[in-house]
Amino acid sequence: MSRKYDSFAGIFERASREYPEKTAIIMDGQSRTYGELFSRAKRIAGYLDKSGIKKGDPVAVISSNSLDYIETVVGIAMAGAVVVLLNWRFTAAELRQLLIFNQVKLAFYRPETLSVPSGSCCPMADMDTMEERLQEVQPLRHALPRSGDEVLMHLHTSGTTGFPKVVRYTNAQLLEELEDCVSSLQFCQGTVFQMMSQLFHSASMGTYSCLAAGGTVVIFRRFDAGKYLSSIEKHKVTRLSAIPTVLTALLNDPHFGQYDLSSIQMINYSTCPMPSELIQRAITKFHCGFQQTYGMTEMGSIVTLLSPEDHLLENKKRLNSVGKPIKSHEIKIIDEKGAACLPGQTGEICVKGPGMMLDYYQMPEETRKVLKDGWYHTNDIGWMDPEGYLYVSGRKHDMIISGGENIFPAEIENILRMHPDITECSVLGIPDDYWGEAVHACVVLKEGREADGQQIREYCRGKIAGYKIPKQVHIYRELPHTATGKVIKKELAGRIQRETKGQQNM
Repeated sequence: MSRKYDSFAGIFERASREYPEKTAIIMDGQSRTYGELFSRAKRIAGYLDKSGIKKGDPVAVISSNSLDYIETVVGIAMAGAVVVLLNWRFTAAELRQLLIFNQVKLAFYRPETLSVPSGSCCPMADMDTMEERLQEVQPLRHALPRSGDEVLMHLHTSGTTGFPKVVRYTNAQLLEELEDCVSSLQFCQGTVFQMMSQLFHSASMGTYSCLAAGGTVVIFRRFDAGKYLSSIEKHKVTRLSAIPTVLTALLNDPHFGQYDLSSIQMINYSTCPMPSELIQRAITKFHCGFQQTYGMTEMGSIVTLLSPEDHLLENKKRLNSVGKPIKSHEIKIIDEKGAACLPGQTGEICVKGPGMMLDYYQMPEETRKVLKDGWYHTNDIGWMDPEGYLYVSGRKHDMIISGGENIFPAEIENILRMHPDITECSVLGIPDDYWGEAVHACVVLKEGREADGQQIREYCRGKIAGYKIPKQVHIYRELPHTATGKVIKKELAGRIQRETKGQQNM
């Protein structure tokens, strides 16, 4: 397959020649042009060369979003090293373990966002004090060549069930996925893309897609609804990324109507299916196109797209779909025996595409479980309609079997998210002598709200089948999360079972 992009660093080298004065990145009132970004990336590559980093050596980045994050990634790639992106929210002990597991030779880190891993598992370069050191090194003039099958990057799964898996991408896999994302999501030089994800996520593919097209990216260290809305007006942002909680926060901001948001042309949302009521509300308020995408770290980024046109066709009946496969990607649904499901039949979602990972690093057995005959087995459950649109029901291991009925938590969670008093929720199955498993909902109420469990159960009535309505609703001040923000259902289940046991012993 011929590619538009010959190397990751080459994308930025070309941009620095063709439009060096164009703004590439904006953050906290500061900016980098493409020329400045690549010039600094060359010095970072020179610093790595001076530090003895060889081609193929893993080099890590541990930092919250920052103006120098992307140039550091590009510099590592230029030096021929393997880019290892680590979640700065991990504890020092977790980071040390991952640095050792990835065999990292040097790590760029920002001390204000983490406790520095103790011990000398590898040299640590403080990003806050790099400026002086970069002035003392010779910039690397040209990127070291890297073949298509050489490893370019390590990303990490969220680790909801234990130690995070290390997902490896080759040079060709990442570049081909990047090209498909640029064309499918319609990035261009005029795009001003405001994103809210942290750059260690696979969701950062949207950022690199925008930069590969020559657009401008606006990033934040952390999400704040007011600052996010103000930035849209100030920078004439044309494109946003959002998840349900972010979109809800923007729409609920008391000053929403005071901002000029007319520059927005597209909002892309992903991570989980957006409640259709929320999308319809957003369509009314934002007056722009919407794209829904579905993907995962193991596929480099996205696999499907629900286009702006699909959001509006046939009385908006496909708002609960995540769309059709993007260019060069395929999907099939299989049953428990591995046979293909017919349209409308629920089974495991399997996907393939150019961005599919090489493997889980140093986990051959885990790799074999999910990569079979060229397909990635997602562990997600869903179905496809006769027109080829995909619908995601939930995670295979999250499915609840209550009274002989299969229940997927995501469907109930989407209803609960629309409750006016609920700010966060999670639904799970708890062992039950009568039902086998009983549906339990764990919710966090908005500040000052006082809804009780029975009121929340009544809210669900008529919106979902009666057997899906939670048997019990637990109201908590907060829910346990992984470092990437996913609710840890295993911990919630243990909490509920301890509470139940305690009540029985009273």
